[in-house]
Amino acid sequence: MKSNRTIVVIAVAAICLLLAFVLYQFRGNNQVNWYAMFREKENQPYDVSVISKLLTDYFPGKQFTSINKPLVESLPLSSAEKSSYVFIGAELYFSDTDRVQLRDFVYNGNDAFIVTEVLPEDLLTNIFKSSSYNGYIFHYLMDSTIHVNFVLPSLIKSGDYTYDYIYAWKKEIFEWRYFSDSIKNGGPYFISLGTMNDSLMNFIKVPYGKGAFYLHSNPICFTNYYLKEHEGLEYAQKIFSHLSSSDIYWDEFSKVPQMNPGNRGDIETPLRYILSQTSLRWSWYVLLVTSIMFLLFRAKRNQRIIPVVEQNTNSSLEFIHTMGRLYLLQHDHRALALQKMKLFLTFIRSRYGLQTKTTDHDFVLKLSEKSQVEHNRIVQLLEEYQTIENMNDISEAQLTSFHLELESFYGNCK
Repeated sequence: MKSNRTIVVIAVAAICLLLAFVLYQFRGNNQVNWYAMFREKENQPYDVSVISKLLTDYFPGKQFTSINKPLVESLPLSSAEKSSYVFIGAELYFSDTDRVQLRDFVYNGNDAFIVTEVLPEDLLTNIFKSSSYNGYIFHYLMDSTIHVNFVLPSLIKSGDYTYDYIYAWKKEIFEWRYFSDSIKNGGPYFISLGTMNDSLMNFIKVPYGKGAFYLHSNPICFTNYYLKEHEGLEYAQKIFSHLSSSDIYWDEFSKVPQMNPGNRGDIETPLRYILSQTSLRWSWYVLLVTSIMFLLFRAKRNQRIIPVVEQNTNSSLEFIHTMGRLYLLQHDHRALALQKMKLFLTFIRSRYGLQTKTTDHDFVLKLSEKSQVEHNRIVQLLEEYQTIENMNDISEAQLTSFHLELESFYGNCK
């Protein structure tokens, strides 16, 4: 009786899952995907099909080529006329050969227009001729709205171009990237072409050999959502006016890790050949099924009793609590405050995954964002701890005040 009830429950669950899958497939085409994917052929808000179509005919008489293979196979190093490489995405994934191919492509007199939030470290080393940047060429601003404009007087718009980050039809906080001022110190000669919020660089030109790299830090500005408006379209057209009339190579391949089988072209493998032949394909499926059944039944017959493993105890926290009680009995208020701060930093590392070696402005911003505790409350807590750390002794009232600050954080953090 019990086995029959189990079968009924499994059958009902299977039917529910099947209905949910059918319903998802039926409604899937009408759903809006608000994730920034930057796909060339898709029409979701944060894809780039609109700008891709615009660039197809942007330079009359010139060719537009979408690259779906490694750059070493697709990007020419020399041609009779100048060419332009274009990448718009969240992050670049280059192999060593692709990086060398792009570097030589630009050095020989072509242009590379790269709009991304993260640049590969090895490419930075080539462009900026320094290994000191280590990927930290970008800083970020947490806000829901930014204002962008140009440096050249002929392109400047009165009143700026305004971009609001929208998610699920609501304005949200977004991480807007801009170029660090560190590139001005000991870096190469570069030209600032665009700004964000008046003073932050988000668009620069870096001459390299006979060509140049054009780098922009806000790929989301070129997505479908913003190009549907006249202002966003005008901004994009002015951006690409910096490129000379030339053939365009649009890089779609480098937007995903190159180990992804879907982007490896038509590489022939033994498994691909087996699956292409009907008899071999069914033999392969039968082999897989019988192997799985063998493993399942053998594991069931020979499985040993799993021993009970005692739960790990956090002896380090227990030690800190013990030491705290000892300091309290000895009236060593400063030492007790320091122990409480150690507990607090351990809590931050384990709960939010943040490094606590330095508690600078970036640390406060990240902690405030993750914990949903007000920025000013965190700054006040850290300043009070800094004051205690610099004193030889503190009063019981100071210890009580610091304890209340910590308890307020614990009680309000998410």
